[in-house]
Amino acid sequence: MLTEQVAVLVVEDSPMDARFATRALHDAGPFSVHSVGTLAECLAWLEAEATDVVLLDLHLPDSAGMDTLAAVVGAHPSVPVVVVTGADDEAAASETMRRGAQDYVVKGKFTPELLARAIRYAIERKRFEQALLISERKWRNVLVNTPQIGVSLDSAGRIVFANAFFLELTGWTEAEIIGRDWFETCLPEDVRASVRGVFDRVMASRDTLDYSTYQNPIITRNGERRDISWANVLTRDGEGNIVDVTCLGVDLTDRQRAEDALRLSEERLQLVLRSTGVGWWDMDLTTGEIYLSPEWWRLLGYEYGELPPTAETWRSLTHPEDRDAAERAYHEALENGLATFEFESRRKHRDGHWVPILTRGYISRDAQGIAVRATGTAADITEQKRSREAIADALARFESVIQTAPTVAIQTYDRDGTIRQWNRASERIYGFSAEQAIGVRIDELLHEDPETGCQNTIRRVWDRGVPSEPAEFELKDASGQTRWVYSCMFPLFERGRVVLVCCMDVDITDRKLAEAEAARQLDELRRWQAVIVGREERIMELKREVNALCARIGLEAPYGEAAQGFRPQ
Repeated sequence: MLTEQVAVLVVEDSPMDARFATRALHDAGPFSVHSVGTLAECLAWLEAEATDVVLLDLHLPDSAGMDTLAAVVGAHPSVPVVVVTGADDEAAASETMRRGAQDYVVKGKFTPELLARAIRYAIERKRFEQALLISERKWRNVLVNTPQIGVSLDSAGRIVFANAFFLELTGWTEAEIIGRDWFETCLPEDVRASVRGVFDRVMASRDTLDYSTYQNPIITRNGERRDISWANVLTRDGEGNIVDVTCLGVDLTDRQRAEDALRLSEERLQLVLRSTGVGWWDMDLTTGEIYLSPEWWRLLGYEYGELPPTAETWRSLTHPEDRDAAERAYHEALENGLATFEFESRRKHRDGHWVPILTRGYISRDAQGIAVRATGTAADITEQKRSREAIADALARFESVIQTAPTVAIQTYDRDGTIRQWNRASERIYGFSAEQAIGVRIDELLHEDPETGCQNTIRRVWDRGVPSEPAEFELKDASGQTRWVYSCMFPLFERGRVVLVCCMDVDITDRKLAEAEAARQLDELRRWQAVIVGREERIMELKREVNALCARIGLEAPYGEAAQGFRPQ
């Protein structure tokens, strides 16, 4: 029985039928009834007033048949409708249930109780339909927008639904894909027949489970192959026949590629570690469990598993003088929140000698910053230490050669010409000590033009990374005297980049002074020669004039002509 008042709108153009329905409702229970006679009045009332159910005659002055029902359901789909039909329209009334009505009654054949029951069922059925519609919309919305593949196939394998993720992944549009055969369109040829066989067996069986999982590849519109893991759900009709199957898929392609890349990377790492003699270790800081790789043990001459992989073993193999420093580096990293640490220590070889080992570690922390794992490598650095010692010896010898070079001034410079090295020959030639020179720019120390002097050459050598052509430079020494040097500059590299420019100078001041004096004397000689040559030519000219005068007056010429000039007769 209804316990709350139900608002009913009676839509009936016959006043007698309307009064009959109203009276039956008042007799049946707590109903409030309003009656109208046309479809227009019905729609206006529903728009203005809250109504729980419509008792609807399909044949009205302004509408007839299924169009009347369609108009009411279309305008107010949430309001349940009970159709009132004549006795000869019962078959058509049944059709109204399929068109959106919740129930129907036949004029002249219903009692107040039957009418009340029809209204109650209509309200309940509408609520159920609305809840089902909301549920369907919700889950369809989830299926449409879920960040994984969603497709539905009918029993013949045709695509009836494809969500946005699938369309974006494959490159198809919804209009292009709906209605296509799934197997011919989306499966690679090499698996098409086998997957279709599984599908056909499931569709033909009534005893199969409604849920299954499967993994097979698909192909996108442009032919790219993607590996998909499927979860499949069957939909059945009331008789248990399979209507369609909805498939949710997870694209495994990128994950599998990542796993393959990771596996390849791990294999390469193992090969590198084996080829370079580097071992690795791992420590679970929550359990204290330690793993030491076979390569780690081989560094010390042990077979894998010959000693227990414990902190005590680790400590016992470390030289007593190195234990504190190694533990300090590790604990400082833990306590200061550092991600990495490293230290050198000597580890005892199985045959008794000590092996220098470089240990590097990385500390993993949880979301709260608590260290949970330490992982790292161990490398035998015997050869590196020998190389470093040999390099240090060579550098020391080279430094000694530079400093003691007797005649060649050697300096090194930054790009801006700041002096970084100043050997003894530089001190002797320029008169500045190393303490006075180092840290000062060359143009400021030796008073040269920075654009035309050696500082400009330093910049070119640094930028180009190639030696300069030998050149002469004029500079001022500590006493203000001019000094000439013959200089060559070349870059010094570290790890492929220029870090310094080295300059080697030879003092050519004495030579330049000697050349200048020789030039002066040569100029003087040329001036005297010019004076003397000019005087001799004048004497010869005068002798010619005397001879000519004597000839005019009839006298014998006093000067005879010879190979070396006129001579007296």
